[in-house]
Amino acid sequence: MTQSKKLRKRFARVRVDLRLEVETETGSLHTRAHNLSAKGVMFSSDAELVPGEPVHVLIYIPRGREVDLLKIRGQVIWVRKEDNGNFMSGCGFQRFAPGDERRLRQYLLAHIKGENPHDAPYFGREGKFD
Repeated sequence: MTQSKKLRKRFARVRVDLRLEVETETGSLHTRAHNLSAKGVMFSSDAELVPGEPVHVLIYIPRGREVDLLKIRGQVIWVRKEDNGNFMSGCGFQRFAPGDERRLRQYLLAHIKGENPHDAPYFGREGKFD
């Protein structure tokens, strides 16, 4: 078993439908996340990305009437062409903006517990109520 397959099994994935922006050196893709873990995200797009390509990922998480924006630096791990002509891609996370890794883990934990993570209170960039 390869190391990448071992890593895939270590982190719980949750099915999501979240607004996602993927910034590459050549432009920006506006799409939806299909599943999410503490170490990566799977999404579809009409543009073909290249495995190994560095990206900046912005994940928009609704929190009541606010939106928690997670900023993450990552790398495209895999790309698969779908029957409809779109591409499914997997991106691994490498570096988070301050506090964003904690917010992502809290969001995932709420999903795993069966809670609605979108009802959680909105915390500002420093983890305090605004």
